[in-house]
Amino acid sequence: MINSRLRKRSCCARSARRSTRPCRRFWRPRRPSRDRAVFFSEPMGTLSGRVAWVTGGGSGIGQGAAVELGKAGATVIVSGRRANALAETEALIKQAGGKAEAEAVDTADKQAVERATAAILDRHGRIDILVNCAGTNVPKRFFKDLAAADWDRVVAINLNGALYCTLAVLPSMRSRRDGL
Repeated sequence: MINSRLRKRSCCARSARRSTRPCRRFWRPRRPSRDRAVFFSEPMGTLSGRVAWVTGGGSGIGQGAAVELGKAGATVIVSGRRANALAETEALIKQAGGKAEAEAVDTADKQAVERATAAILDRHGRIDILVNCAGTNVPKRFFKDLAAADWDRVVAINLNGALYCTLAVLPSMRSRRDGL
């Protein structure tokens, strides 16, 4: 008779192995997918005729997304608080062969977002793609040093700004039954 303490419980009833590793059904080494590498190396595709609005397009992820959308053929509206950074992004998109416009908008201000959305819809008639990248951080990130005013500013820009932009664009996307 086998001592029950030495015998390992198997993960399935059919397996009576006394091994420390689980049964073969669950023990499969993960192999990197070849499709994943191909997916990220392929171009984005064509977005010609589409209008994309990228918030926080003056730097970082927003700038990268705006340039790639422009390369794919979309008309890109970049927005943010710093006009000089937006002009730089606009130049990068045009240099890559895309169409771009820059619009200074503080996404934490709901009325400013609604005005910007109305202006974009007046000029282009639609917004097909919304990329919310506007964000900020505080210099003192330790919880013990964090002031309530800094926290409120981060939430207003990072969370409320994305909400305001989405709520402003959503009705036009729903009416056309199209958008991303």
